[in-house]
Amino acid sequence: NVLGVEADGWYGSGTREAHLAALEAKGLNTSNVPFPPPTGRIAFVAPVLSEDPEGWLKTNIYTMNADGSDIIQLTNNNSRDQYPVWSPDGSRIAFVSNRTGVSELFVMDADGNNVQQLTNVTQHSEGVRGRPSWSPDGSQIVFSAWALLEGDCHAYFLSDSLSSIFLIGSDGTNERLIRDRV
Repeated sequence: NVLGVEADGWYGSGTREAHLAALEAKGLNTSNVPFPPPTGRIAFVAPVLSEDPEGWLKTNIYTMNADGSDIIQLTNNNSRDQYPVWSPDGSRIAFVSNRTGVSELFVMDADGNNVQQLTNVTQHSEGVRGRPSWSPDGSQIVFSAWALLEGDCHAYFLSDSLSSIFLIGSDGTNERLIRDRV
């Protein structure tokens, strides 16, 4: 029950449509109501039991059916894999990981195979920040990072709590700054 709108479950039959109708009846905007994952599966993060001298929590990415069955671990390393986001067609997952020493943007197949690093920030940065987001056609990914524009290329750096917004091809090409930090 949110904003006086009741739903019988996120992925239940007709739930999204009922939610939209209830929001519209209350005069509320429905443009940002999310769609369920196209695969019917949920991607999530779970902590890893480890003793990290720097105190960082290690996490791995998993998927499961919406009813909680068939849990599959997709990542397994001594890093912080987080913010999994399904591609629009459900074939890939974008995520952020510090497995290189700084937070970078990665993509992998929905089964955890073919992991590809998309960004390459310097080792003097805290890198990519927060959850990435796919374009509706799955060809691009938007993400935020601390950054300084330098000519036609940009170097990432930690300057303050504000970050810039970047767009990159889902194959790792054509990265560009679309909103500088202000």
